[in-house]
Amino acid sequence: MAEKEARGEDGDNIGSLKLQREIRDANILILDDSPELCRSLRATLQHLGFNAGFLVNPQRVMEKLDSDAYDLLLMDYNMPQVDGLKLVMDLRNHQKYANLPIIMMTGYATESMILKSFTLGANDFIEKPIHPNVLEARIKATLAYSQVLSKSYERIRNMNHQLEELILQVESASRAKSDFMGSMSHELRTPLHGILGSTDFLLESEEDEEKISFLGLTKKSGLNLLGIIDQILDFSRYDNDTSQVHDVPFNLHDEMDRLMIVAGEARHKGVDFQCLKPEKNRVVVGDIYRIKQIVSNFLSNAFKFTKKGKVTLQICEMSLSQKEVVYRFMVTDTGMGFNIEDREHLFEPFTQADQSMSRSHGGVGMGLAICRKHAALIQAQVRCSSKEGEGSRFWIDTPLVLEGNEV
Repeated sequence: MAEKEARGEDGDNIGSLKLQREIRDANILILDDSPELCRSLRATLQHLGFNAGFLVNPQRVMEKLDSDAYDLLLMDYNMPQVDGLKLVMDLRNHQKYANLPIIMMTGYATESMILKSFTLGANDFIEKPIHPNVLEARIKATLAYSQVLSKSYERIRNMNHQLEELILQVESASRAKSDFMGSMSHELRTPLHGILGSTDFLLESEEDEEKISFLGLTKKSGLNLLGIIDQILDFSRYDNDTSQVHDVPFNLHDEMDRLMIVAGEARHKGVDFQCLKPEKNRVVVGDIYRIKQIVSNFLSNAFKFTKKGKVTLQICEMSLSQKEVVYRFMVTDTGMGFNIEDREHLFEPFTQADQSMSRSHGGVGMGLAICRKHAALIQAQVRCSSKEGEGSRFWIDTPLVLEGNEV
């Protein structure tokens, strides 16, 4: 037991002995234009227990490396036929020899030579004449480092492969979930539209005020449920990456006027509503569907959380060039507001600033998450500011392509 503790764990000790055997059995190729030096170095290496071969023609080095399995290249820095540094670069750029350990040697070394050698891919640098003990130590250290690094790369490759398989499994599960959500949303919408249609018919024909009240509650609940289903359907589309941008020409003022239908909800709640459009009306090209989805969601939230006061929709030009204009679409309210610490959580799916909101105001907390996805597709970013008890402000800045002159 004491011996085990001194040597470390059995596995580590076995691995260390295996590494020592691999280094001792290493095949080393000597590359130098002097045959006498090559023979001398080969004899020294063989005496130290290594297997060694040599080559005096540097132009045949890759051919030699291909014909025999060498674990390390011990090469001269200065050779008449080939620049040693150029050869190192060529080897490192070759996929087969990119990780081959290389030790360079020379009779005279400057700091610049050593620095260039390491920069271009050499593992070590030795000055001649080389003492056998120094040569043995430098070769063993280089081989040990190279083998440990090689095994680390192999582990990383295996881990990356496992990670890729896990990612594929997660993506497959996510697609299955999104497909299910999308399918269920479609299946739920069909009977719900039937219920809403029947409710509208009964409302038109019913005269009893109590029954009208119950039917009105049924219709409101059905519309709320339909809104939630639509959000789930939208969210599943984004998860499946099936959403595409559809840029079309549109008249900015006309499209904003169509959003004014939300003013009815404002009047019903006793909340003032104001829409401030830019003085210059332009025809622009962009995905108006997504812009209106984002603005509608901002307005819906503003009316939901504003019991009294005012809600304002403001559209203004932020910048103008020959080809495009950047518009800011901003909704401001005087509602309950939220803590600035909760800002990031607002854009996470199924999340609200305060979980009690879902009980008192309804909703499942997907609206702003969908807005963020809409905004990303049209090269915009959802931003917000708020002060608890005083109101909130949500906006996007989105670039739109100019189509002609002012209207």
